[in-house]
This record gives sequence, C-alpha cells and structure tokens, in this order.
Amino acid sequence: MQNVNVQDVFNKVIDCNIYPEEPFMCNALFIACEESIISDAEYFEAKAAVDAYIGEHVSLRVLLKHVFKDESAIEFTNRTDEWAASYGVDFYRNWENRPAWKKLGD
Repeated sequence: MQNVNVQDVFNKVIDCNIYPEEPFMCNALFIACEESIISDAEYFEAKAAVDAYIGEHVSLRVLLKHVFKDESAIEFTNRTDEWAASYGVDFYRNWENRPAWKKLGD
C-alpha cells in the first residue's frame, strides 16, 4: 500500500492548474487522476480527506460560510470559481492548518 501525503497531492493538482480551473477540489482530483497526474491511491486518499472535512456540505466555501457564520464576509460572497481562485488555493496549499470545526451532533 502506497503512503500518501495529501498535501503533496493537493500541491500537484494546484501546480498543474487543474484546481482552481475546476473550482471543486474533488472534481479536480478526479481530473488529475484521469490525466495520470496523480495515482488512484492519491486520488482516493485526498478525496477522502476532503470528504471527511466537508461532511455533507456541497463545497468547502459553503462549509466555511456556515462554520464562521459570517455570510457577508467578502470571501463568502464570491461564486465558487472566484472563491477557489482567490481563497481556495491558499486553503489547500496550507491544508494542515485548516480551521478546525465541530460537526453537527458532535
């Protein structure tokens, strides 16, 4: 079994400009895997990390909007593609320091 560093996977996808051109990281990971930029193992590990963090929310932008309860903040009023280019790249480049949050029911 391959040991996967999720941060390295995100960096590969960003370095190839798949993300933020595709503004949803899970979709960008799939494209990178289809284009053999990342392996199947890297795809599944990175997608699992995003899914575990986002939970049932439709996107990272929507999750953070609800977590921080500041829907008027400029970073949350952008469309997803604008948010990905303006904020998402930095977020995924700094994955280990992403904001912690408590899921509903925890």
